[in-house]
Amino acid sequence: MQLNQYYIEHSKGAYALAAQMLGCQQDAQDVVQDSLHTILKHSAVPTESGQFKAWFYTIVRNKVIDRLRTRKRRPTVDAEEASLTAAECNEPEASLHQKQVQLQIQQALSELSEAQREIILLKDWQGFSYADIARILGVENGTVMSRLHRARMALREKLAMLSDHKTLKG
Repeated sequence: MQLNQYYIEHSKGAYALAAQMLGCQQDAQDVVQDSLHTILKHSAVPTESGQFKAWFYTIVRNKVIDRLRTRKRRPTVDAEEASLTAAECNEPEASLHQKQVQLQIQQALSELSEAQREIILLKDWQGFSYADIARILGVENGTVMSRLHRARMALREKLAMLSDHKTLKG
């Protein structure tokens, strides 16, 4: 069945999105599992992989929002837990630098608003097109572009502040 194939193909990315947004691996696993349950109950499942992916991520996003609402607090991203996997490197200094950059990015992302973090993750981490993001968020393409621009500017500001703070400490 194609549903199983599509789920397997897209569940890892959906989990990564949920983990980034929630800052908790267990909650992300629960959200993806709940999303699968919703998919299995649904009678009209998209039959094309790209359409399924956008539809699946919409379900995951809505479940993440529900989970965040139940927490009654702003999530914090554990940089170690949600960090990107560092590429293996022969030089320890380069590997350490790469890990530090990743931690700064994670910290800066965690300081953004939920909406800003979400749109950056959908575009830059998950690689969705503007049209797919518009479908997932339920907004127009132009809105996606402007929100993404503002979110990237905010991320750039946060990274600059972290870099300045690090320079002052070091």
